[in-house]
Amino acid sequence: MNDQEVNSGVAEIDGSCPDIEKASSLNNIPPEIKLKTEVFGIDFHPISNVVAAGEINGRVTLYSISPEGNKTLLTLKQHKKACRSVLFSKTGDKLYSCSKDKSIKVTDMNTGSVLHDKQKAHEKPINCMEIISENYMASGSDDGVVKIWDARTFNVIAEHKEHKEYISDMTCDKEGRFLLCTSGDGVLSVFNTRKKKIDGLSDQQDDELLSVKIAKNKQKVVCGSSSGSLSIFSWGEWGDISDRVPDLGDGIDSICLISDDVICTGSGDGVISAFYVQPHRAVGIIGKHGSFGIENLKYSPDKLLLGSSSETTIKFWDVSHLQEETCEPIKQKKTQRKRKLEESSKKENDFFADL
Repeated sequence: MNDQEVNSGVAEIDGSCPDIEKASSLNNIPPEIKLKTEVFGIDFHPISNVVAAGEINGRVTLYSISPEGNKTLLTLKQHKKACRSVLFSKTGDKLYSCSKDKSIKVTDMNTGSVLHDKQKAHEKPINCMEIISENYMASGSDDGVVKIWDARTFNVIAEHKEHKEYISDMTCDKEGRFLLCTSGDGVLSVFNTRKKKIDGLSDQQDDELLSVKIAKNKQKVVCGSSSGSLSIFSWGEWGDISDRVPDLGDGIDSICLISDDVICTGSGDGVISAFYVQPHRAVGIIGKHGSFGIENLKYSPDKLLLGSSSETTIKFWDVSHLQEETCEPIKQKKTQRKRKLEESSKKENDFFADL
């Protein structure tokens, strides 16, 4: 996979997609962060107003963010090659980073010292990670291998090789029981972390699956695809999609869960959009990163800000209003065929009434 990238039926949606960026309170948004090199991964600290950025040169930089201005707190030379993903632990006392050089590092945020330095953690470059719990995390590589790690000893406790292409994204349910992975082979996998076995595999989709999130109180799984559509699975029915929402962008590289019903998507044309899941409705456009693709979307712990990265820029967006977003189902108009059938039925009834 190139380091310049992050790597049923058709649902009907409301075609209107108003620009809602102007509704944001600009005074409460930190200014954008401009870096000298490309950013591949970002994450918010769960407690402090801090953002970590993984860069193409292998560095990880931590920034203190504020509406009054951002400050560089710490720069770590973590990896020899591009740092593709950074994640804070659930308590914020550890920072995980993975790289194209096949390594994973865990850094103590209190001291800045390296707790674990796992060289050759995978046979191929590592593309993404996911925190399962305080004691367990997962990583996925370019050859489709997924590994589950004990974060205390950093030993592998399980792995699966069901995918034939790179692992593009990972997500876990709140209980840490199921790890969902998307891949360039167009397959969604569901791994049971307790039983340490595959619970489900989807049929191969026509497009690469680039991103994944769990929504609707664990009833739906939303995947972004390379064609710009959303592939939606019903929980437990992994064979094929239950819905597909087409033409939302130039490849959905990233998805961020805002609430149980609302997601934000980042597309290859640089547009960040808000979308209501079931009934499927476009809420509006949050903002745009020029013409560059959105590599990452992350939601701040205070549920006020959305962080996005593209090329050498990290931007912040006010999405506090999306927490209260509701959506009524669209009333479908009667189709022409249905009207004809009803008219035909009425004529038959009139005929028998005359008899």
